[in-house]
Formats: sequence, C-alpha cells, structure tokens
Amino acid sequence: MTVSSVQFLMSQSRFADRLIEFLKDNGANEDQVDAALEKAVTVPEESELNAADDADTFFLQKLLPHLPAVGRLAPRLTSVDNDGQLNALLLVSGCGLEYKGAAQVSNSNANSIKQQVYRARTKAGIPTKKGEIRKPH
Repeated sequence: MTVSSVQFLMSQSRFADRLIEFLKDNGANEDQVDAALEKAVTVPEESELNAADDADTFFLQKLLPHLPAVGRLAPRLTSVDNDGQLNALLLVSGCGLEYKGAAQVSNSNANSIKQQVYRARTKAGIPTKKGEIRKPH
C-alpha cells in the first residue's frame, strides 16, 4: 500500500496541531512553531510517497530530524539538552504517541523511550500524567 499526498497532509495536520498545542503550553509562540513546522516538513515527492506504507509513521519520520529545533522554541524545553530525550518527549507528550509508537518512529525500543521521556520531563519540570513534578537529582 502506498501513501497519498492527501494522507500525508492529514497526518501532518493531526500531529502538527497537537504538537503546537503542547509547545504553546510550554511557552512557545504559535506562529513561530507553525512556521518552523511548515518549513521543516513539505509534501514529499511521489516516489517517496509510493515507497511508504503508513502515512502517520512516514510523516513523523520526516519530522523527527527537525523536532529538537522546533521543540526548543518552547522556553520551558530549552533545559532538555539531549536531542533523544527531547524527541521522545515531543513524540509522546507533544504528538500523543504511545511509547511503542514513538519507539517505532525513532527506531528505538519502548523502554528507552520511557526513560528518555522521564528524564526530559524531569529536566523541564513538566508534570507526569498523574500530575507529579519530579525535580532533577
């Protein structure tokens, strides 16, 4: 199965909207984030779309190299100096992926993603899903 440009754009819209909200909640300017995302990920060539078999994964893999720069538009996230940790946080908390989905996108494993998200949340002072804020050691 191939991915159409419409499917790609639908994935882009869905994930970008969630990511923008997350970054706004952490102090980013919406217009700056929107412009950075538009610049970072454009609709791929037909040959790339034909080689892909899942629009969501394909979009997120195209976005992945740009996530650290986009994420650092949020002042609260500038303390997360490790790109892997920031990517994991943005994929899980920003884009709404489960740990397993974030692992698939980033070619990692779910346990590594969990650890990276934990460390990123701790560094940035972002509450867990239970509302706890952990302090760096």
